[in-house]
Amino acid sequence: MEICNNLEDFDQDTIKTKLESDGYIVLNKFLKEEFVSTILNDVESNKFSINANVPTGVYAHRQYYFVDLLTISKHFFNFITSNFLTSFLKNYFSEKCRIKAIRYYETFAHHNMQWHTDNKKSGKEFANIDGLIFIFYCVDVNEGQFQYIKGSHKWSSKNNINDYSDNWINKNCRDEIVDFKGSAGTLIIYDAKGIHRAKPFQNSKYVRKSVFIQFDNNIDDGTPIYLNTSYLGKELIEDKWLLDLFGFGKKSDYKPFPESGPKTLPFIKYISYLNIILKGMIIRVFLKYLNFEQADRIKKFFKK
Repeated sequence: MEICNNLEDFDQDTIKTKLESDGYIVLNKFLKEEFVSTILNDVESNKFSINANVPTGVYAHRQYYFVDLLTISKHFFNFITSNFLTSFLKNYFSEKCRIKAIRYYETFAHHNMQWHTDNKKSGKEFANIDGLIFIFYCVDVNEGQFQYIKGSHKWSSKNNINDYSDNWINKNCRDEIVDFKGSAGTLIIYDAKGIHRAKPFQNSKYVRKSVFIQFDNNIDDGTPIYLNTSYLGKELIEDKWLLDLFGFGKKSDYKPFPESGPKTLPFIKYISYLNIILKGMIIRVFLKYLNFEQADRIKKFFKK
């Protein structure tokens, strides 16, 4: 499957120059519709489930995350290891780099993301690390769009912090906010030191769906990356640069993101799964008092 609409748009020198000057670049409709649709289908086939021994996603309040794309999507793996992407990373970082985070995520109405930078170590520890983030939209984004403070990658590290309040942004750099509305397949690349967020939105009928990939030049530690080994051919296994990209043989002590658990599950999901559990319990109790033939017929009915 082809990944890009027009590889000529991915001019390495142009991208590098734009990143150095503004901190970001946008390639509208860069990824093919079929590729993006396949990623969505792969995620949907592994949607959130309870007590299932398969890769699955998590809810973190008003967002849903699936971080194990490399276990379920060969097409996404092909994107990560594509020649145009790996050659750019080698050129940009000069030496080695490593994947620090991968996540497909859905953002729902009323989610309020703080302005922040992504140059950090495990948890929220600030770090003066050079990195890049690639975000691509999986749906048309006309609200809840990515926002970036133009040029902030040049000075944010002087503050030695990652998080910024709305008041601070409005007071100091409101005129430098750039909005990134775009169609599905739009690719945004930005410097990890730049201040950014997803703009809050109120439309409860809309869900923003995106994929986030972070690379940086600290290859000695990172977030655990889970990979389906069947995707690795002999050439890739023997490629030392790619092994470093995935963090083979390196520490992976960064805390997984997002932090999730029962407290981060939306109330409506509690109700939904409680309903399923209660139905299952009632059916089990009922079946205890039936003979085998009757029980078998009822089981087949509910499977339908």
